[in-house]
Amino acid sequence: MTGLCLHTFGSPRLELDGQALRPDTRKAVALLCVLALEGGSQRRDDLAGLLWSGDMSKKRASLRRTLSALNRVMPTPLEADRQRIALPATTLWVDALQFETQLAAAQAGQSGAEGALTRAVALYSDHFLRGFNLRGCPLFDNWKLERSERLYRHLTGALGSLLQLLDSRGAHEEAARRARRWLLLDPLKETAHRALMRSLAGAGQLSEALQHYDTLCLVLQRELGVDPSRETCALRAELLAKRAHPQPIVPLGLRAPLLGRDRELAHIGEHFDAGCRLVCVCSSPGVGKTSLAHAWLEREAARFPGGVCTLNADSLPEGATAERLSAWLAGTTRPGLKLALLDGCEARASEAPGWGELLEAWPELRLLVCSRQRLQLRGEQILELAGLDLEASRALFLREARKSRGQEPGEDELRGLAALIGALGGHPVCLRLAAIWSRLLDCQELLAEWQRAPDFLVSPQRDALERHQSARRLFADAWQSLPVEARPLLKELAALARFQPAGREDLGSLALLQDHCCLERLDEEHLRVVPWLASWVVRS
Repeated sequence: MTGLCLHTFGSPRLELDGQALRPDTRKAVALLCVLALEGGSQRRDDLAGLLWSGDMSKKRASLRRTLSALNRVMPTPLEADRQRIALPATTLWVDALQFETQLAAAQAGQSGAEGALTRAVALYSDHFLRGFNLRGCPLFDNWKLERSERLYRHLTGALGSLLQLLDSRGAHEEAARRARRWLLLDPLKETAHRALMRSLAGAGQLSEALQHYDTLCLVLQRELGVDPSRETCALRAELLAKRAHPQPIVPLGLRAPLLGRDRELAHIGEHFDAGCRLVCVCSSPGVGKTSLAHAWLEREAARFPGGVCTLNADSLPEGATAERLSAWLAGTTRPGLKLALLDGCEARASEAPGWGELLEAWPELRLLVCSRQRLQLRGEQILELAGLDLEASRALFLREARKSRGQEPGEDELRGLAALIGALGGHPVCLRLAAIWSRLLDCQELLAEWQRAPDFLVSPQRDALERHQSARRLFADAWQSLPVEARPLLKELAALARFQPAGREDLGSLALLQDHCCLERLDEEHLRVVPWLASWVVRS
């Protein structure tokens, strides 16, 4: 940050154009903090009484020496006369004042409130003047404590409002991340613990929300010797009721328009229209299974007057998915078709026969499943999700590049984009990561880096989904979910541009690779390893 800046959240520091300015004494820092936060001008005797104890004449002499020490580092000396001391007319940026300015902007009206709250919360990096004390200055300690408590009260209100806004628009994972940061500042704040539980439940992580309640009980007993409040216990009871009887959930709007998936969206509806009761959307990690399924449900929720239920199978205990579905079905009284959208099913594929039994017991039930591997059920209709085509990939890359750069990339910078898309196989997450780095590298340079060391594709975004933060994480998820016996064959095939399955003696391992979405068809005779995965395998 440019200009003269005073940071008061945490240990205080003074900077000019990003370079630290270090007054000789702590009293000089305290003097600047008081002036900055108390209107910029104070009576000399008030400052002397606040920062020193003892005889007034000695306090005034100490104030003169401290003022001189502070002026030696200030780019513009403070204004002082016999009665008052004031900050110079030059602008001084103070984080605590900016924090309150952003809160006032959020309270002024609904438009832009979330952005103002987000900026305010980001400024509060630590408690006010944390760890900064003046020996033998009780008046200053009282001033600091009062200011710190007021700022923290404001933070608490801001975080509560921000988390409500995030949860209301379905940004539950971001809300949970901010609630965890709140707990780093105040581990005993039950309001923050409840906010985290609500956000986890909203994100479909009901078991994690209930486990966090158990963690809270241990913390409160160890630190305070008390049990959770009545409000927290009531929230736990509410979550337990939801686990016993999952409520119908209609997914909220996507953050950005879905690109290049019109054909796949149509296929889901066609499969259900043709009498299929279980559609399994399969792909390797990060290709967009969840986004596709939710986009289709947003369009077609009216098909299911009997209700809709969404569950994240990988966040539930073993065996719990069928149990939750049964409880939901038993508690649903509305007639007509019902849909259950099950996400993360690769983690619970062994439990799939139980889901098939539910289909037999409930003729009005339809299942839309997202999984990295086939469930291998008799009534399963597979919809294999490949990477985006060239047109959609280009549109996605340009959209994300504009967000990262603040402007449209030039034609020279886009030279080689088609080759980059081909190397990434139209993989949406890899394309987003590459677009973020387009602020430093053009497309040809991005392609060269990918071919040299694909580890560079890492997201710097603090709110990125953990599973989408890097290409390496995507590869690790795909590799670890693959049966051990199929891994040697994947390494062999990754080095080939294409191959024919006909006549091979290792068809069993080949089928495993296909079941786990590691292969894609080029034409009637040839297959290949999906390009983004092949790039990793040949280098591992």
